[in-house]
Amino acid sequence: MKFLITGFGNIAQRHFRNLKKILPNSLINVYTHRYDKHRIFDNNLHITYTNDLLSIYNINKVFYDIDEVLDAEQYDAVIICSLPPERMDIATLSANRGFNLFIEKPIDSKIDMCKIADLEYIVKTKKLKCAVGYQMRFHPIIQEIKKYISSNKIDEIYRIEITHGNDIKNWTKGRKLKGFYALDDAKGGGVLMSQIHEIDYLNWITCDELYPTSAGSYNKSSDANNIETNVSILGSVILDNSPNVFVSVVMNLDFISPEPYRKIKIFGKKGFIMCDLIYNNMLVKGELKHYDVEWNDLFLNEMRSFIKLLNGKNDVRLATLNDGVGSLEIACSIKDML
Repeated sequence: MKFLITGFGNIAQRHFRNLKKILPNSLINVYTHRYDKHRIFDNNLHITYTNDLLSIYNINKVFYDIDEVLDAEQYDAVIICSLPPERMDIATLSANRGFNLFIEKPIDSKIDMCKIADLEYIVKTKKLKCAVGYQMRFHPIIQEIKKYISSNKIDEIYRIEITHGNDIKNWTKGRKLKGFYALDDAKGGGVLMSQIHEIDYLNWITCDELYPTSAGSYNKSSDANNIETNVSILGSVILDNSPNVFVSVVMNLDFISPEPYRKIKIFGKKGFIMCDLIYNNMLVKGELKHYDVEWNDLFLNEMRSFIKLLNGKNDVRLATLNDGVGSLEIACSIKDML
């Protein structure tokens, strides 16, 4: 199979390694803006630098012009990992050429309904496959939560609490934070966009339309942790499924916690679910379960499902373009309230 990966940062390199693991003989071209000093990421987020990508990865060819790379091969799919503001434009260019799409989250840095409608029309008329990179759907605990909720094991849900925090300085080892996309609004950064997984899996497990009712955030050009940024580094959100308001959701996200945490609490009329996605524990109605989770397996299984999709086999865990639009709409609605 033939693939194009656009952008070649951390997530792009992870997808490259996983594609080569799944399909060792696949042809993969890369499109990047960088002419030299390429960052090389490993699965543990350590960074080294090289002037020669081809000596590190078995890349077919590196391109620096988007039209040239799109015209170079008849790709089975384009995997779009460029900066968020570039993703919809590259997706549209690729879809117009008849290429299937895998778009990393978030699909854009803002809601542009004209661009979205154009892409949706092309994907539909050309009968293309399109998925969005929300790998948390492949986490066994998230899947178990969905099963419990779908089977009504704890009856009607009335409250959900989601918390996720870590120190952005520990995201990658060896990276300078100055210019980092996650800390730059123009590049689609901010805690909401970077941790939009929480919004996506919330939508997926509840199968409900949720609306933000209040939100607050914290950001300074230079805070106590010496993070220079123009985006929110801490956010608190309340959502509900208005106008019925059966479920209240409290979500707290941050970039500045010295210790990582990622927890979910779900309260129903006949019990509750408590999960820790760092230590991979789940407590349901008094029963404690532990799950052995290899972080890269989430991405591997997601990519395996995408390849199956290309071969005509759908996987309900795989996020669709419509899912990507839905999560982005909620995130942008929250940003508008800040």
